[in-house]
Amino acid sequence: MKTASALLTLCFPLLAGQLQQGNHTRCLTVDGLPRKYYVHVPPSMNSTTPLPVVLVLHGGLRAGDSTMRAFGFNEMADRKHFLAVYPNGQPKPHSVHPKTNLFWNPDDKGFPSTADDVKFISSVLDDLSKVAAVNPKRIYSTGLSHGAMMSYRLACDLSHRIAAIAPVAGSQERIPCNPRRPVPVLDFHGTEDGFVPVEGGGPFDFNSADYTISTWLKLNGCPTNALETELPDKVDDGTHVTLKTYGPCNAGTEVVSYIIHHGGHTWPGLPIEYPDIFGERILNPVSFKAQRATLGNVTMDINANDLIWEFFSRHALP
Repeated sequence: MKTASALLTLCFPLLAGQLQQGNHTRCLTVDGLPRKYYVHVPPSMNSTTPLPVVLVLHGGLRAGDSTMRAFGFNEMADRKHFLAVYPNGQPKPHSVHPKTNLFWNPDDKGFPSTADDVKFISSVLDDLSKVAAVNPKRIYSTGLSHGAMMSYRLACDLSHRIAAIAPVAGSQERIPCNPRRPVPVLDFHGTEDGFVPVEGGGPFDFNSADYTISTWLKLNGCPTNALETELPDKVDDGTHVTLKTYGPCNAGTEVVSYIIHHGGHTWPGLPIEYPDIFGERILNPVSFKAQRATLGNVTMDINANDLIWEFFSRHALP
């Protein structure tokens, strides 16, 4: 009998409507490139009730299967009744870990990936709809770091299919951004993020959090004044959180920003002692203590997964 991990490495031919409860691997060819994605089907799945879809996009140097194991969206999918989907990016040319150290093409500049990932995600959604009952008005995207940047790109280039996005520790890199419709945005960013600095710059000259938010305020026709709330400091973890809500915006959208003061390049509510999340291949050989020093503080005052699903639940395509 094959284990769940073994099943994730294989692609099985499935007829329409045959996806059953559990984890599955799907393989596609897009522009001549072999591509792969993983999907978790909750127990509530049946052939007649369409379910929402949450795309969970891995960070740079990671992959969809490790993201599936680490981020807790499978458990949430079972509780909240949605399909959790984990696509794979593409490796750098001549990568020594071409199956696990993957990247996206969030800005169309061709670094580090030149793949048409918008076309790939469209193909993922098309393929998924053949083997599962999908609610086309409730397809969402979230992701960490490079996956957050790719979520922003999907909002720019695939807004007719993506109902809302929730990037974590990323920035708006797609320029120009020309969505067909306003897209609700939920953003999380730590003020001491050393990989994607809140003020912009860093090793790859990323755009700032202010630029990211202001871009979507303009695109969504939002007021520039935010309703600002200091959230309770529940845990002594060196962080506190400010919530900024902008709206109402065009077509009932909103832009929501969680600013994690003294927070690092981390996922709110998810302890850093999960080496699969951030990539032990970047940091190895180091201890968890050194990981924490490199990535920065994790806030436990909020839980990103809960907030993301609550946000997604409020928005659907017209």
